[in-house]
Amino acid sequence: MAAPPGSIPQVTAAALPAPRAIVGEVLSAPEVDTETTVFTRAYTIGPTQVLAKPDAKSKSIATVEPGQKLSVSTETSSGYRLVQVDDQEGWVDADSLTEETPELAAGIYEAPCNRNKAGFEDKLKPMTIKIYRSVCQLFPDINSIGGWRAGGRAYHKNGRALDFMLTPKKESALGWKIAAYLVEHYKEFDIDHIIFEQKIWTPYSQSWRKMADRGSITANHYNHVHVAVH
Repeated sequence: MAAPPGSIPQVTAAALPAPRAIVGEVLSAPEVDTETTVFTRAYTIGPTQVLAKPDAKSKSIATVEPGQKLSVSTETSSGYRLVQVDDQEGWVDADSLTEETPELAAGIYEAPCNRNKAGFEDKLKPMTIKIYRSVCQLFPDINSIGGWRAGGRAYHKNGRALDFMLTPKKESALGWKIAAYLVEHYKEFDIDHIIFEQKIWTPYSQSWRKMADRGSITANHYNHVHVAVH
């Protein structure tokens, strides 16, 4: 029977449609990228430009001296690697970096070195001998090692200097690894100065500085790492 005019229709449960399940996504908090860039330690090989972008034409934001310790990430792009310099991030040519190696983290070795003839250590100072033995053990690829010589400069004549001979350019990375190891342990070795590829490092000014041109590969230390102690 029809409802009287103006009355509110009565709806019974039987007249309601069967309930339907509502299928949808459960709301959740926004996703957060928990992946972070991990930085490790590496050293530069030669003067290195830090660029704003991984592009050779990008703006240079810093110049890093050879042998300088950097925080580097695993992130690479177009042959460049992301690094941190002076609280800012930039990109450097990946080939200009040498990773931290077990040698850099190693300590001082006392075991005798068999690279040179008997009597090589006789005129060396005790601290020079420590450097000689340590570098000999850690870097077996060195071509040869020079020490005391009568006609050398004061450091060599006094048994306070060593020359670790390398092939110019071809073994530049090896040279900077040796230099980095010496810098890492300059206190233990009582180092006075280190020279390589016409650059010098001293404890009182802990950065690599350009030296005057002395006129030859040997005089400019492109074929050897020179180290002297106090």
